[in-house]
Amino acid sequence: SAKSRLNLAALLLRLSDREGALRVWGESVDILLELGDKSLDVAKAYNNMATIEEERGNDQQALALHTKALEIKLSQAPQSLTVADSLYNMSILYHKHARYGEAVDACQRSLVLAVECGGKDHPSAVEARDFLRELKGSP
Repeated sequence: SAKSRLNLAALLLRLSDREGALRVWGESVDILLELGDKSLDVAKAYNNMATIEEERGNDQQALALHTKALEIKLSQAPQSLTVADSLYNMSILYHKHARYGEAVDACQRSLVLAVECGGKDHPSAVEARDFLRELKGSP
């Protein structure tokens, strides 16, 4: 099943087969979407694929995948740490490409959600707060 393939992709990643994991996650997502499944499992697969694409230097593809994941997360669990984490990841990519306004906006939204969902001392809140300080020092 497609869900079993998601687990296979995670195993491939643990075995350091990033290309295999990326391929299997992509195939799994295609199957799940064809079946009408836009669950958080699909969002997680998109996030995992985005991480690999970013490691490969494909930042635009990574941002597109993070955006797809965020859309699903917002429809399933709009007030959650998982949304905060996606926004934070996107803020890093925006910053990397000198899209400072978008980076600050995404990071601020991430911080607000992280504090609301996990408290001001939650690791996601601390990370977003620190990065926001850094962003505000950018040109």
